[in-house]
Amino acid sequence: MITAFLIAFTVVISLITYPGINPLPRKIRRPEWHDKMMFSAWAVWHRKEFRRLFTHGFIHMGYWHLIFNMLVLGFFGFHVEDLFRQIFGSVAGECYYALLYLLALPVACSFGLVKYRDKPSEYSLGASGATMAVLFAAILMAPGMRLSLMFVPISIPGYLFALLFIPASIAMHRWRVWNVNHMAHVCGSVFGFVFPLMLEPALLSRFWHLI
Repeated sequence: MITAFLIAFTVVISLITYPGINPLPRKIRRPEWHDKMMFSAWAVWHRKEFRRLFTHGFIHMGYWHLIFNMLVLGFFGFHVEDLFRQIFGSVAGECYYALLYLLALPVACSFGLVKYRDKPSEYSLGASGATMAVLFAAILMAPGMRLSLMFVPISIPGYLFALLFIPASIAMHRWRVWNVNHMAHVCGSVFGFVFPLMLEPALLSRFWHLI
């Protein structure tokens, strides 16, 4: 399964490259890769290091950052992957799902790519842009699904979560809440909602019908 591979690959690369306390044998650690894989708009524009548009999604700031992103991918990725297979067929569904995740990585960087092109001190990393794309694809295809924040026992319909999440993330970006790339979440979320519609526009009527 694509989701299982993405989780395993991300965990392995994140651990290999993590520059902090690391349980892996010293022989296989590559902490020097960490800085070379982070997203930096300045490096993309001025050094033509286009790989950063993708590689940033496979490294993380720390263990909790990695765990949270992989939990989101695990909770929703298998479900979305299965829905893609049902809608588009086994082979095409797997391919489209892989494209959803991989294309979400550079799309999530699009805001920063423009805003921070001349700021070498600005960087970001993590799979959250792509995992939010998977989450919003799940909301599009199953808008009545119930979602809740971690450790909060109150759930709300997926479509309501989506309507609240986007403006809240934009507000947190403007107020600089935490050291988080909120606009990567926004861009990834929008892409996750739009990409399946590009493949099958009829999903939109299904979305409105179910809510």
